[in-house]
Amino acid sequence: MMDEIVKDLAAHAPNTTWEQPTIFEASNPTDQTKLRQLVDEGRVQHFYDRVDLAAGELYDIQFPQEKDVPEAEKSQFADFRRQFTVEYGAYAYFPWSGTLLHLPDVAALRSLRTSRNRNLILAEEQQKLYGATILVAGLSVGSNIVEALVSMGIGGTFILADMDIIEPSNLNRIRAPYAHVGHHKADAVAMRMSEIDPYVQFHLYRDGLSQESLLEILDTYKPDIIIDEMDQLKLKVAMREEARSRGIAVLSAADDGDSTIMDIERYDLNPEYPLFHGLIEQRVLDRILTDETIPRQQLGMAIGRYFIGPENIPLRMYQSLQAVGQTLPSWPQLGSAAAQSGIAVAYSSYRILTGQPLRQGRYVIGPEAVLDPSIDDPAYQQEWRKYVDMLQAFNL
Repeated sequence: MMDEIVKDLAAHAPNTTWEQPTIFEASNPTDQTKLRQLVDEGRVQHFYDRVDLAAGELYDIQFPQEKDVPEAEKSQFADFRRQFTVEYGAYAYFPWSGTLLHLPDVAALRSLRTSRNRNLILAEEQQKLYGATILVAGLSVGSNIVEALVSMGIGGTFILADMDIIEPSNLNRIRAPYAHVGHHKADAVAMRMSEIDPYVQFHLYRDGLSQESLLEILDTYKPDIIIDEMDQLKLKVAMREEARSRGIAVLSAADDGDSTIMDIERYDLNPEYPLFHGLIEQRVLDRILTDETIPRQQLGMAIGRYFIGPENIPLRMYQSLQAVGQTLPSWPQLGSAAAQSGIAVAYSSYRILTGQPLRQGRYVIGPEAVLDPSIDDPAYQQEWRKYVDMLQAFNL
């Protein structure tokens, strides 16, 4: 009996593929006709209309001096509120869930979403941020980065590239319900972000990046910033070569135990800036680009030696890496470090896009160095140094 129940349920499983939400202008007769058809076809499963809650906040944004005045005493509120009818703003339809949402137009929604940013982010800066195009390659830690960017109003167009689906073990880093296990990472991230701001444009590369698709993206969309969260070393190198030749900044944040390793490469300011800050010898980069036979174990060592840095890896991570393939199926990653990576990249993106000073180089960002007293213990330092020396002795 249970087999039949599950079979019937599976036949009515929801759509798991993202599509750009359809926006209907509420006062446009043509859009009203299209929306009527959508409803008549039974494609709207859920409807939400709380633009009434937007009225008060939009009024306070326009008349901040009356923020604490009772509503009945606000000088222009009665007239202001009259615009919030069924023909106000827009209706956004999300095809993957059958949800229709009545919301303010793009300018009003973004004013609401970023009103608490002011004046930490100036109005003219916020306009620049919303106008940015951003490529994010890799959507585990990258999903946290996209969420941090969208929450700050950074990026009006995103190109998301990843080849993988969400697996149960990803849920400590990807903010998604268990029901989204099996969804493609790019679809899941785009769905979540579209529901936060349906005016943001997404372009998905569900096969991940290749040399060909990288060039296509750079030529077609001309991103202002590239965010590298990939595991493929060859593409990491090729991406930076292309970014340097085109003058595009590259940001990368790798979760590393409780910390984040943050790489900031300002090819937008200095086309002569060395790949990976000059921390990786050219012979190593050449081998990564040309040698297809590097053993998997050596690639793992290469990531630690060259792309993270032996001195940046905490003791417990070293100990954990020793256990991979024995008592651990893969290297450990923490959701807190992934969230921290999102914060670091969002901050860096904001500074780059608004032309503010930003250090370039590789940095360790995290609470451990400040809050963990054990790292100063001689026994800790002795054992940690043993691992550091071992990894520094590795050569690809």
